[in-house]
Amino acid sequence: MKFICATLLLLCNPVSDLDYDYQKKFTHQITECALDYNSLVYPYHRIPIILVQAQAIQESNWGRSRFAREGNNFFGIKEFDLTEPHMKAKERIDAHWGLRKYVSMCDSVEDYMNLLSTSYKYKEFQELLLLQWFKNEVDLHALVDTLYNYAENPNYRYEVKQIINKLEAK
Repeated sequence: MKFICATLLLLCNPVSDLDYDYQKKFTHQITECALDYNSLVYPYHRIPIILVQAQAIQESNWGRSRFAREGNNFFGIKEFDLTEPHMKAKERIDAHWGLRKYVSMCDSVEDYMNLLSTSYKYKEFQELLLLQWFKNEVDLHALVDTLYNYAENPNYRYEVKQIINKLEAK
């Protein structure tokens, strides 16, 4: 009976040491990839690391989602050319798009950061990032507010901001 209780206690504990270690390792890996990308671009194009971490956490559930595990897609990046490597969402098997598959985590991080830096869909993000660089003031929440078309979830920006707040509190 003791073993069952101990097992249940471990299973019901929302943040175990193992979970904390996993999360710490995950954010470290994302950080390393983001630093690599940021080292290759002009300073005013550098995306704040904590934003990269927060979106990776939100989109991939700390790297635990099927798309992260099987396709190294940590940001929910869609693929519309179905001749390219991709995965289909189980609930959207008939969709005319899938989620991109990447060779590595860093490939996913690089593609995400490049998307935010260059896509016309994120022009407002790019302009605000540049303005913040010139003012030497980073407002992560304001940057997140420009990502209104990043995800279909209407609470997405709020959830990313909450993750940022938790990451900053550590």
